[in-house]
Amino acid sequence: MIKAPKVTNFKIEKLAANYLKLNWDNVGDNFYYIIEYRVIQNPDNPSNQWHQYGYFYDASLWIDQLSRTTYYQFRIKSVFDGFSDSEWSETEIFKTFDQNSYDVSTVTEFRLAEDYITNRLLNNDDTYINLNE
Repeated sequence: MIKAPKVTNFKIEKLAANYLKLNWDNVGDNFYYIIEYRVIQNPDNPSNQWHQYGYFYDASLWIDQLSRTTYYQFRIKSVFDGFSDSEWSETEIFKTFDQNSYDVSTVTEFRLAEDYITNRLLNNDDTYINLNE
């Protein structure tokens, strides 16, 4: 059986305290991608316990709900009917930040309070003024 093409240029485009954006080169329109991750307690001796994150068709992905100051690694492979799965491509081991970083600018009509910027945006405190209620 022919092997699916290996994903190339698999990288982290954006990284914060609780989210990241992954990008990779598209291997073909009919292929989909399986993404797995692992949480790493000791970066010098990572475990082999991978968890499936999901199946995707696009060549980029936003991932949220990450834990702050935590080491992670992601991997990806391409899959298509009639092909055997490709080899895995992996990100480097990385650590999320303790705070999100935002560039905040102000305009005359709308100005965010410093407390809101610090609590809600930088510290990602979901309990500080929930605008969705």
